Amino acid sequence: MSDALSSTGILVKRKALTPVAATVATSSVAAASVITTSAPHLLTTGDQVVIAGHTGSTPAVAGTYTVTVLSSTTFSIPLAVTVAGSGGTATPGFQTIAEIRAVGPGGKSRNKIETSIHNEGSESHVLGILRQKDPTLKINFVGSKLSHQAIDNDIIGNVKNNWQIAFPSGRTRTGDARVQQLEFDDAPVDGLEGASITLTWAGVVTEAYS
Repeated sequence: MSDALSSTGILVKRKALTPVAATVATSSVAAASVITTSAPHLLTTGDQVVIAGHTGSTPAVAGTYTVTVLSSTTFSIPLAVTVAGSGGTATPGFQTIAEIRAVGPGGKSRNKIETSIHNEGSESHVLGILRQKDPTLKINFVGSKLSHQAIDNDIIGNVKNNWQIAFPSGRTRTGDARVQQLEFDDAPVDGLEGASITLTWAGVVTEAYS
């Protein structure tokens, strides 16, 4: 299986609505500081993490970082630390779910309601309810990522999570969603393991442009 995260340039990311934070024990003095947690952090390489409340380090270790996992209780962040610190929390952020082969990012539509008067000889309409078109994606499973198992758990448990579609231009679509479909693709012998997924938005979708 491929170790790439995206082959389209569009990333599909997922995080829990109420992510569980791990307690930070220490940060190390290193060009890429090693963060040690008091309990397993449940992160995988490439995930984002939000560190807050960490004290004593130079520079301050605070903010959102992409991690490289070293063990179940250690990971490194791309920050050169010259004085070590301690304490605080490490909260999982968005995780890129898999290698993306195709994405239907969705969009918006309104139904058209006819307001014409009978026999007046012309048509008139107003636009009705705003609808969010459900996003679809095709993925290849990546052996080092457990996100495909998490998606399977999502659809079994009807779990709502926070999802984000990130475009190469910097535009993002973010909102709460559930997995409505998970269908495994046919594959030849020694072929890639893949699946087709449909998400259903479960709230307001926020558009952002960076």
